[in-house]
Amino acid sequence: MSFDWSLQHSYTTDELTLDNEFGILKNFGYRVYSGSDYVEMHFARGGTNFDEGQLVRMFILPNHVLLYKDRVLVGGTQYWDIKMAVVWSRGRGVKARLIGSGVTVSITITSSTTIEGIDVDLYRAGNLYIRVLSGSANLSDNTLVVEGNDVHITIGIGDEMPAEDNLFGISNENMSLTGNSVTSGIRLRFFCESETFGVGFEEAVYFRWDELGRLYDIYETGHGYGGFVIDADGVQIHYMETDGSTLQVNKPNYIRFGIYPGYGHRTTVYLNADSAVNVTYQPVAVPSRLVWLFDGDIVGWVLEGSIYRATGDHIADVVYARTIDLAEKKVIFTRKFAAVTSFTVHQQGGATVSLAVEGHEGGMPSDVEWGYKYYDGSWHEYTSLPSGYNYDNAFAIEGKVLKTSRSIDRSFIVNIKSLVTNRTVTYKGALAGNREMYLYPQLDAESMNNGDYLKEIAVAWFGTASEYGTTLEDRAELTTTLQEIDFDKTITEPTQVSDFWSDPVITYDPDTDSYNISSPTPSPTPTPTPTPTPTPTPTPTPTPTPTPTPAFRIVDVDYPTTVAPSETFAINVTVINDGSDAGRLEVTVLDENNVIQGSTVAGTVNPGEQVTVGVTVTAPSATGTYTWTVEAKDADTGVVHDSQNITFDVAQPTPTPTPTPTPTPTPSPSPTPTPAPIWTQWWFWLLVIFVLILILLGLGRRR
Repeated sequence: MSFDWSLQHSYTTDELTLDNEFGILKNFGYRVYSGSDYVEMHFARGGTNFDEGQLVRMFILPNHVLLYKDRVLVGGTQYWDIKMAVVWSRGRGVKARLIGSGVTVSITITSSTTIEGIDVDLYRAGNLYIRVLSGSANLSDNTLVVEGNDVHITIGIGDEMPAEDNLFGISNENMSLTGNSVTSGIRLRFFCESETFGVGFEEAVYFRWDELGRLYDIYETGHGYGGFVIDADGVQIHYMETDGSTLQVNKPNYIRFGIYPGYGHRTTVYLNADSAVNVTYQPVAVPSRLVWLFDGDIVGWVLEGSIYRATGDHIADVVYARTIDLAEKKVIFTRKFAAVTSFTVHQQGGATVSLAVEGHEGGMPSDVEWGYKYYDGSWHEYTSLPSGYNYDNAFAIEGKVLKTSRSIDRSFIVNIKSLVTNRTVTYKGALAGNREMYLYPQLDAESMNNGDYLKEIAVAWFGTASEYGTTLEDRAELTTTLQEIDFDKTITEPTQVSDFWSDPVITYDPDTDSYNISSPTPSPTPTPTPTPTPTPTPTPTPTPTPTPTPAFRIVDVDYPTTVAPSETFAINVTVINDGSDAGRLEVTVLDENNVIQGSTVAGTVNPGEQVTVGVTVTAPSATGTYTWTVEAKDADTGVVHDSQNITFDVAQPTPTPTPTPTPTPTPSPSPTPTPAPIWTQWWFWLLVIFVLILILLGLGRRR
């Protein structure tokens, strides 16, 4: 079972916009777009807006982004008496909830168009619908303020957005978020660090995914940037860090939103001159494509993304692929890091901290023996060291995390297996003054240039803290030399990693640009030639019944072939479901740069049913001929079933000429009819005949 989501993003120093629908603002706020219209929201505690610099924890699920925070900076002071949850559901809209403990909180909503009240606690701004679920609302001067101790709103695209009465739930339907317990899908819990609300895990939110057939547990451990673990029978497998923040405390003013796809958060690139850990730029990978894959105990996760500087400059592209084996409690991890321009990569003690492979949350208790590194063929124990860094060449590290205050109980071994690069790189094991442990690549120079790349493969084994030491070491395969396994986005065949990974693994098919979980093909064992025996009549194998699926096909596209610059017009797409099951249809229009210009979710279409879906778009401002693409896709899985190009002209409208009045002709006098000649009359010849007869009679009498 898989979900492949290609996100369009637009990045500036003031805003990051995803799929032309959800905007994250530098001045700590969010926008919801419908075409050129948008609704913007900002947050306040006790009548004072949140500072621009806020730390927000983030998680991305199929078609959903969840943002959570349990503290707030107001006027430079940190308060622990609020909770905030924001959920973007692609194609539906945004749900926001802000709760204050003994303090009034508010959400202020403005819009690029007029906000009007259309019912009790229901407002509209263009094609966006604002529903106030709790809190007192007041609309004045096109500004809607909702305040109270518990403020809960939704902003729907094209219609009201459903919402449940909990932090994250939207609706209990397939491929959606719900607070109701489900048996198939993903259970996600954020860790609350606020004593005001009670330290511990937040109420669970479930991503209902009926086709998975089991429930996967994912927890956010609550340290700073959001460290996520998948639970495997009590063993926490740390696989991702994320960041949904803007300006950080004591950091320059910039947007910071994306994913740290290492085991720890030191997985990006330090850019400024001061490379001390806590005061550097850490640009995260803004996702351009996210893939989830599930096959029983095998969970796959892929990120394709881009890394930007605080100035908005695009500096590098990354591809991370992670295969998690829940039964064996191990992970294989590939990373491709490719520079697209030149920039500085600062190093400490000869190691590039920002490109580290491993880390952990929250430090460790000082009374626990916790760290080993593997080099020269054996494990070397870390002992108590003074502040600072201690580096030794190493291919593997071992650590234990025991942080009961954050419910972290984990030991691990991380092992570098392969490195392919066009740079000189040496791996070092490092111990930081704050007791963090990583495998750091040391570059030959503190710089990256356009075309430089690193392609790495690492394997990690996980256990509980009590399994630290011999128990975990016996399970791990240690490395003495690095292999050179080349790949584009990730490996293409399981045989590439068969020396150290014998289980299913994520592979990439460049012909179809798709990711799959592939099982290794075992080598056949030679068997003796059997004595021939009579061949029994084979029993016909019943043909398996295919799983019912929708199949959307575009039948017709109706649109104007010529429009004016910046004109809003409709594209009407007729689609039929040729499949064997009902499905939710989404029609999307992309421009010549594959940027989404409009999208409409049509709802459920039954097998054989034909529907016409209208998508409103805005023409480019420049004149010319444009070719755009219309896509019909499954709204639940994001899979495109059919597409069709449309071509239209953008031209300045030609003024309609004023018609010249036609003069009314002056009637000519009718001519006097000319009499016909007398010999043309019938009576003339009758008279002639009569005269001739008289003459002849007279001549006869004379004789």
